[in-house]
Amino acid sequence: MNKLFEKIGQKDKEFFFFLNVKYQRKMFNKFMRGITHLGSVPFAVAFIALYSLVNFKDGFYLAVNLLLAEAVVHTIKRIVHRPRPYRRYGWTNSIVPPKCENSLPSGHSAAALTLALCLGHLHPILTIPLILIAALVGISRMYLGCHYPSDVVLGFSISTVMYVLIAFFPIIYLFPYSVFISYVHF
Repeated sequence: MNKLFEKIGQKDKEFFFFLNVKYQRKMFNKFMRGITHLGSVPFAVAFIALYSLVNFKDGFYLAVNLLLAEAVVHTIKRIVHRPRPYRRYGWTNSIVPPKCENSLPSGHSAAALTLALCLGHLHPILTIPLILIAALVGISRMYLGCHYPSDVVLGFSISTVMYVLIAFFPIIYLFPYSVFISYVHF
């Protein structure tokens, strides 16, 4: 089992090196810095707030998905304490060092895919473009030196599990929604 983890760790480092060092191009830096913000929690919260003005119930659905995914992400970050690649290796190109020092899993990737899956569920025609944007957010996190590939994959996995969990058990968001609506009248 240790050999398997060593092999995964080596491939993780190699793919990170490829994206962060070998593929690094000044012309991509601004694009990657911009695209990475589409996965930030402040962006997701602002988007959900605006979306809720148009359709409160669907906005609530987005908010519960994001809240659950990010709760799992930040719980794992505090348990695992994996240092970010730019802190571990002197050769990384860290364009935008984040405030949080823990790397695993990627919260930006989780937030981006959470929005993509939920909005794709609500607006099926947008599914593929939104998933492609989420994938670019994940790539940007590695390109910018913030995450290893496994961090991004785990972030995507968490958002997918939360999305499926709520799809199969809608009571997770419908019950809090009905309680909230019964107390707050718009």
